[in-house]
Amino acid sequence: MTTSPLKAEELKSCPFCGRGDGVLFIRPSDNWRYMQCLSCLGASGARADVESAIRAWNQRAAIVIEQSDFDTFSPHDCGDDAVWMTEVERTLRAAGITVKGD
Repeated sequence: MTTSPLKAEELKSCPFCGRGDGVLFIRPSDNWRYMQCLSCLGASGARADVESAIRAWNQRAAIVIEQSDFDTFSPHDCGDDAVWMTEVERTLRAAGITVKGD
């Protein structure tokens, strides 16, 4: 079986530091593949094939924040807090982070 050439756009940035320096390595001892960031040296687990190594590197955990968590972010109790929390919610949603308890 042949594999298609690896394209830069197939790789997400490093899940650890956020940079785009992920490189595919093949361990000589067993030919398993893994991705490693050249900036922070974070690495995915070893996989048997290139496609699995890329999928592991690109996988991200879903982030969910409860609405009640916003109370801990509030610096003080004043009328401006409501506006500030709305900005936080908007920013989180734009980043694809789910806000529960609306």
